[in-house]
Amino acid sequence: MTEEETKIKEEVLTPSQASEVVAGDVLVLPILCGRCSKPKGDTEESCKCGRPVIYGEEILKKADEYILSCEDSLRENSKWNVKIPTIEGLAVHLGISRETVYAWEKETDKKEFSDILAILRAKQAERLINNGLSGDYNSTIAKVLLTKHGYRDSQELSGPEGKDLKISFDPTFNTQ
Repeated sequence: MTEEETKIKEEVLTPSQASEVVAGDVLVLPILCGRCSKPKGDTEESCKCGRPVIYGEEILKKADEYILSCEDSLRENSKWNVKIPTIEGLAVHLGISRETVYAWEKETDKKEFSDILAILRAKQAERLINNGLSGDYNSTIAKVLLTKHGYRDSQELSGPEGKDLKISFDPTFNTQ
């Protein structure tokens, strides 16, 4: 690669500048921010719109606060305002994406956060089971949501002592 081609690759070009590049030259376009149109990256000229979320005690405290705030309440019209703790709700409360929540859960240095998510899931399952059985929650919706916790709705048919069922067919049998 020539020195000029290297220079073109390293320059930060706007889309209008890039269209002026002669066909055939090697060009790597930067990814531009949707808000400020500056290139993303960690150079001095890069976009500063997004700020990284700093993981720490404040995040853990806010996550705990979210779980504690997830309580159902009775509205004036005698209907329940249901607020089940969810991963999505936690992400909104923390101001991060759901993907970040899942990534932090997997990181070994964020064990406390993984523990908080385990508590969130346990509280969610407990509320779905108890309120689904009592009729306070729609049992069909509770059943669907519980599939995320490993529960399933099925029937397993077996013979005595869990052995296979024996099915006989008698072609001479007439039901009429």
